[in-house]
Amino acid sequence: MQDQLLQIGLLIAIALLLCGWLARLTESAKQRTQAVRDGTNLLNESFDYAERVLDDPATPEDIREILCVLVEVLPEREKSLYIIDEFVRLLEKKDRRSLKSSSFADALDKLHKHRPDLAHDARNALATGFLAMLLLHMNDVTLRTTTEAAMNPLSVSDAVSKFRDKIRQSNNDGPHGGIRHATA
Repeated sequence: MQDQLLQIGLLIAIALLLCGWLARLTESAKQRTQAVRDGTNLLNESFDYAERVLDDPATPEDIREILCVLVEVLPEREKSLYIIDEFVRLLEKKDRRSLKSSSFADALDKLHKHRPDLAHDARNALATGFLAMLLLHMNDVTLRTTTEAAMNPLSVSDAVSKFRDKIRQSNNDGPHGGIRHATA
């Protein structure tokens, strides 16, 4: 009789452990599903902002070029992870002042003086695009960069610029150049 009670107790304990594990797994799946949903919404927002900026003839070439690269990169996992990696490297630099001295930042400052609405949309295209990349690829990156990215979209433009330069360089290195190796 005691053996049967022990077996029943053991089965109940196993069942409770399985229920707890399944509950955690279900919650994790719900959170991941919500992150993908939020990432997709941010991706669409980024595309909307980028489209408005790219369609406007007042958009400077430096901004246009960065946003074109961003629009190309956003849907692709490997390229998105490269941008995120570059962004993290930029944040880890000791001298962060260099993050603000890009042609994109200069063009954005000039644009803001006569078209603040367009400058706002360009910043939002970068910020929402980067956050979309983080949410869509959250299993592949450390999310400690999320807050920093949202607060400093200009450093995202620097990461996108580095990716653009990598594309230019890879045109001489074959179809994938150094991009595939940078994310492996």
